Amino acid sequence: MYCPNCNTLNDDSARFCSKCGEYLEKKAPKICPDCGTEGKKGDPFCNMCGYKFPDGNAPIQTAPPTNNYGNTGNADGFGGSNGGFQSGPSHNFGSYSAFGADADNVRYANFGERLVALIIDSVILGVAGFLLGIVFVFIDDTGILTNLISLIIGIAYKAGMEGSSYQATLGKMAMGIKVIGPDGGRISYGRAIGRYFATFLSSIILGIGYLMALWTKDKRTLHDFIADTYVIKK
Repeated sequence: MYCPNCNTLNDDSARFCSKCGEYLEKKAPKICPDCGTEGKKGDPFCNMCGYKFPDGNAPIQTAPPTNNYGNTGNADGFGGSNGGFQSGPSHNFGSYSAFGADADNVRYANFGERLVALIIDSVILGVAGFLLGIVFVFIDDTGILTNLISLIIGIAYKAGMEGSSYQATLGKMAMGIKVIGPDGGRISYGRAIGRYFATFLSSIILGIGYLMALWTKDKRTLHDFIADTYVIKK
């Protein structure tokens, strides 16, 4: 049991802290409802998935999905009252950046970290594409099927992993960074897919969309702005 005063780990049977003498109040462990991880007393966020624990016994308040302009959208990130792609809400309710009081405790992933993560992911997808080409070289003369399957693999890998509880591709995990939504939590798969296609726009303008991470306030790229996402250090 951790002491609420000095955070010293004590034996579960102890009544007083062995370091500061504070009375150890027996309470049920704090369990994250999102991933089931047991949290320490006083932790505002789950150390595993980033879920924000409610204060005291206050219920968790959820809001209807909205995009950046206040229009209601579907939970998967598409549709809405005004049509078009609209980003759905993240799964958790932590606060980062300019949208919360914890902004000072968050470090945004810098350009170098994101570049190395991108290189790692490109190598992984390149190997997958090479193996795919070997398999279909004799049955796909036009290359259309190969390109289609490559696109599907790219979506499944990047959008699938960034929208999952990992919140990161293998490259991002290797660099200790992850993608979050505007509320600081895990992004929806709809938002992750939209972010994936937005990376094409960042690429076709001579890579300037990626270079924006060098000078933007929160080290965001063009596709971060389009999908309303942030990349932070875990």
